[in-house]
Amino acid sequence: MDFNIIKIVGLISLIICYIFVRRFFKKIANYTETAGESLETKQEMEGEIKRLNNKIASWKNS
Repeated sequence: MDFNIIKIVGLISLIICYIFVRRFFKKIANYTETAGESLETKQEMEGEIKRLNNKIASWKNS
């Protein structure tokens, strides 16, 4: 009887650890995503889009 209780407690503790580790990495991912977004300004992104559109247009005309 004690062996089954140990298995159940072990399984529950593994599930809890999994949930905490998953939440931890999710918070890290959200932080790095917002940090990456703040580095690029809207003007830089618009300039990059214009530059790429000009390249595409020049390839179509070639």
